[in-house]
Amino acid sequence: MEQLEPASVGLFFQPVREQALTASSEAMDFGQLFLSLSFFLIVAALLLTGLLFVFGIQQRTEEMGTLMAVGFPSGQVRRIFLLEGGALALIGGLLGVLGGVLYTKATLFALSTVWRGAMTTTTFYYHAETVTLIIGAAAGMIIALLTIWIASHRQAKHSARELLAGGEFDRRFAAARPILSSLITAVSAIGAVVVLITVGASVAFFVAGALLLVSCLGLSHIFLSRCILRDARHGLPNMGIRNGARRRGRSLAVIGLLACGSFLVIAIGANRHDPMKDAGERWSGTGGFALYGESTLPVLHDLNSEDGRKTYGLNADALKNVEFVPFRVHDGDDASCLNLNRVLTPRLSGMRPEELQARGAFTFTETIDGSDDPWLLLKGDEKSDTINAIGDQNTITWAVGKSVGDTLAYKDERGGTFHVRLVGAIASSILQGSLLISEDNFIERFPSESGYRMFLIDAPANDVTGVSRTLTRGLRDSGLELSLTTRRLADFNTIQDTYLSIFQLLGGLALLLGSLGLGIVVLRNVMERRGELALLRAVGFQSRSLQWLVFSEHGLICQLEGSSFPPARWTGRSMALEV
Repeated sequence: MEQLEPASVGLFFQPVREQALTASSEAMDFGQLFLSLSFFLIVAALLLTGLLFVFGIQQRTEEMGTLMAVGFPSGQVRRIFLLEGGALALIGGLLGVLGGVLYTKATLFALSTVWRGAMTTTTFYYHAETVTLIIGAAAGMIIALLTIWIASHRQAKHSARELLAGGEFDRRFAAARPILSSLITAVSAIGAVVVLITVGASVAFFVAGALLLVSCLGLSHIFLSRCILRDARHGLPNMGIRNGARRRGRSLAVIGLLACGSFLVIAIGANRHDPMKDAGERWSGTGGFALYGESTLPVLHDLNSEDGRKTYGLNADALKNVEFVPFRVHDGDDASCLNLNRVLTPRLSGMRPEELQARGAFTFTETIDGSDDPWLLLKGDEKSDTINAIGDQNTITWAVGKSVGDTLAYKDERGGTFHVRLVGAIASSILQGSLLISEDNFIERFPSESGYRMFLIDAPANDVTGVSRTLTRGLRDSGLELSLTTRRLADFNTIQDTYLSIFQLLGGLALLLGSLGLGIVVLRNVMERRGELALLRAVGFQSRSLQWLVFSEHGLICQLEGSSFPPARWTGRSMALEV
């Protein structure tokens, strides 16, 4: 007696517990993204730590010289200061762990309250592992100690006589030959270009940004070195610029501080999207469609034909100039940004590629072979075990964890296995959550799933409400639910913008550290030069002139931080760009 295979009648057994555990264990990992963004904040914090420690050591040069004069070796003196810094690093590490816990809890609280609209289907609970907290605190302390050691090493290399004299021996007012800076600038710039070309977008963004930051710092060092050669007789601004270049290390530290914060704030802000901008354009995230619809039951007739509209009692005059792009739907996992778990089998949607190709709908970010007709890549041999699919970039990258060229395994309704190859990715769009395949391939794999359950609708912009009312009434038995494409895209962008708001807090902290560092440097420079400023006042300079001198000195630092173009050249009290 021949046994009946359950798969032959559409009965499948799935290891749902195993699949759920796999999906949750491979959920979207924001840890790496936070760590990448925090890199610039960490760099800013380390620069500020180094500045403050150097300032502290410079105030105690005589104490350091006395210890060396009475017989303490320079290495032991460095260790004494390193132990002092280590105690501060320990306290800072513990406070950092506490601050990290509070920041995380505050973020989760915000996701449950003020940002609740973006997380309607997800509930977050705080969970921390002791090992993670210990590793974080230890890493912070070690990096801080390394920074302190570097800051104190150079100061302790001087002799006891120089230290006791209290001279400022690191103030080299001679022009340096910035050969190394030129080399670093060129290598970093070339490296950034190579990374952008060869590495994945999410990684390239941070790596290339860091390399460009190093390159710009090298350019700033070259410019500061050239500023030493300026003639200080041509007005106070030139004198201020020379003063800004006098402490190149200090100036570069402040430039780096401000640049890290500015980079984070601007780069994250640039990723925000306005769903209403260019919403009517075919290349936009709406594809130029006015309405998006999904039905509970399949629509069996062609809504573009007169007979199909009569079948559902749709008013032909009300739907004049209205066109439909229908999709067959095979349900799968939710692969939109509403689902934070890893998706194994996203929903499949079958459509006629010619419909979107003829309209030039949506914008492709990547295709498998750089085709000029990307939608037509879906047309292929439906008898093959591998079929082509196109998906939203966010769906492919974050929800599925794949890239263009990868494949996913599916089961057809006969129990056979076939593979779906990702041949193209479209920019952020209303199609997020599904993988699109050709209708012929869909019918071959799922012949019993008849009719259409998803629709993109072209409607006149001045009659969208009337069209929506007519369709909702006529297809009420099919459970049709319509939404504005701009509204759907805005809902997806709201979630993305919520993440960006969380990340932008890190940029705000980095910018705050940069501003604090600039203020400290200004205060330190003024305190160190009280005698110089008093002498200028005594020989007849007014307070306003001295303020202009200090402003021009530190305004140069802000100018170098805020622009990657060749710096401005001061001529008297006017400024002209020199290229």
